[in-house]
Amino acid sequence: MYISKVHIENFRNFSAIDIPLKPFTIIVGKNDTGKSNFVDVLNILLFNSKGNYYAKSLSKYDFNIRCVNDFISKMDAFYESVKDTFDAEIYAAELIKNAPVVIIRLQFEDAKRTYEQSLLRDWLNGDEKLQYFEVEYKYYLKDSKKLNKLIRDLKDENLLEERHADFQLFLECYDHSLKSTNNDKSIDYTKIKNFVANTIDAERDSFSSGDTSGATRVVANIIDSGLNLKDKAELAKRYNEFFKGIQSLESFRSIYKDIVSQNQSIQDFINDIKLVPNAKKYKDIIENITLSYGNDMLFQRGLGTRNLIFLLTLYSYFLNDTFKRFNLVCIEEPESHLDINNLKIAIEFFQKAKGKNTLTQLVISTHSNQIINKLELTNVVLLLDNDKVADLSNIDSELVYYLAKRENFDTLNMFYATKLILVEGATEEIYINSLLQHDSSLNNIRVISIGQKGFKTFIEAWKSFHDTNQDKLGIVRDYDHQDQAKKDHEAYNSDEIRVKTSTGKEFEEDFVKEGDNLTKLNTLFNKKFSQQEMYDYMTSDKLNNIIAVCQAMDKGMEFSIPDYINSLLEWIKQ
Repeated sequence: MYISKVHIENFRNFSAIDIPLKPFTIIVGKNDTGKSNFVDVLNILLFNSKGNYYAKSLSKYDFNIRCVNDFISKMDAFYESVKDTFDAEIYAAELIKNAPVVIIRLQFEDAKRTYEQSLLRDWLNGDEKLQYFEVEYKYYLKDSKKLNKLIRDLKDENLLEERHADFQLFLECYDHSLKSTNNDKSIDYTKIKNFVANTIDAERDSFSSGDTSGATRVVANIIDSGLNLKDKAELAKRYNEFFKGIQSLESFRSIYKDIVSQNQSIQDFINDIKLVPNAKKYKDIIENITLSYGNDMLFQRGLGTRNLIFLLTLYSYFLNDTFKRFNLVCIEEPESHLDINNLKIAIEFFQKAKGKNTLTQLVISTHSNQIINKLELTNVVLLLDNDKVADLSNIDSELVYYLAKRENFDTLNMFYATKLILVEGATEEIYINSLLQHDSSLNNIRVISIGQKGFKTFIEAWKSFHDTNQDKLGIVRDYDHQDQAKKDHEAYNSDEIRVKTSTGKEFEEDFVKEGDNLTKLNTLFNKKFSQQEMYDYMTSDKLNNIIAVCQAMDKGMEFSIPDYINSLLEWIKQ
């Protein structure tokens, strides 16, 4: 089973949004689109290490600023209309009516096993066609009795004029509820304990930073939870044997030799003194364990190595939870501090762990192209501005396969760039980037080489997560004497998309023919070529030759821009 949808209202940057989830989800978004806020949402509703009353209480700053301002505006207007005939109860009722409410709903699906269904059965909702399980957290203005008294006190102390719409003040009368949406019944604390939110946040630099680090606690918890009765008995036996061994040491016995030498009659008394373990439970026995890696203690290793071990250790612990709880594991920026090799290890681990335990759901938030591409675009949920979401579940399967094989493809720029140019190969990418460097009006444009992959797939992908008229996609493609392909691609031309095709076979042919470029190229390469000869020369070593051209441009040599590229740049910078 897994959480399939999260509904959020009025929490921090979210006004109203539905975020779809899968058994494994990659959350992607620009800064300030709410990735961390989304993780906090899950921790509010589900049980966690702060799973008490206060963890589910919110502050003024947890409310979306727009709903707070709307509340203040409405109450200002209402107060003006009733202040001459003010009634505390009527005003309290209006406060409750207009007060901001934070709502979080989690929808669960795909409970296949009997045990999973038993965990969720009280939350069943839907109809014969679509059944799901849903719980709701609500933080709202609840205590009308306390609110009435508060308003009367403000009136008695002549503070109404100043504080009649003081949201911070009225928060004292807020409370939370946790209910099943199918019958509006409260959810018992013991029930929600079976649904646990585990967050491995981006700020994990302190892990194993010293002898009393988090590593010791994590390992102790894992070993303790994994021991069966037979293992615990064996551990206790060996632990006692360890202390017996210490007691048999001559050094230990010699502690009392001076006393015995002065008074032989005390010998029997001394003999009854024994060393015994003082552990109250099995976990106490292993709490002095810490981790090492290779020949070094873990806290002596680099931050990246510690982070990798931390991720693998914790996630393995959640995957093998022996308490049969539903574990939602949220990992923020798993790429943090990892080099290429360690990131690859982490990605391979996540790949193999997917689907291993139906009671474990993984959500990753990331800024890494490698994670997005390697762990498949269909698992990506893209958080956009203004409470918009792009679910890439149905993205073209060929693109998913292509990106998985080109794990370093710049997918994030394809998501984020408001002005993007896609080109076929590295030659055009290098050349256009050089043009952008020399024109400050073009510095907000991103260029990506798609490596000879068909443009249609990328155009359709771009359209799926760019739905604003302010975003623009430009395509620079080679003609290659394919009239039908040219026609098919240029059919996409619109206010947001512009496809431009070379006049000749490819970029190099148009570049050589444009203006007086042939003369300048002969000067640059110290040749006396005709157009055809120069074209053949340029294509014989495309990459090095275009680099030489761009270096010459940097030194002040001016080449004419091929018309199909120039017209695209003029359009995209508008």
